[in-house]
Amino acid sequence: MQLTQEVISDVDELECWCGNDQTQRAIQQRLRESSYSPLWRLKCQIASDRIVLAGAVPSYYMRQMAQTIALGQAGDKAVENQIVVRSLR
Repeated sequence: MQLTQEVISDVDELECWCGNDQTQRAIQQRLRESSYSPLWRLKCQIASDRIVLAGAVPSYYMRQMAQTIALGQAGDKAVENQIVVRSLR
């Protein structure tokens, strides 16, 4: 699966594709459990060999937090962090 620009730019809700994937559900849950609300709106996609994170957050710290959450659930998959840092006004 590939993320399209339309999907990447739509960061209003957290969406994870392939919803029956256990890794993906675990990442989604951890992001929603975060005390940082911008992480709740991030998107993740599981490919055969990697996890892709996408969306926008207001700081590099939050970008790194999301990546750390994904890495904790990644197992043998690589994490591709496509999260952009920008003001979420």
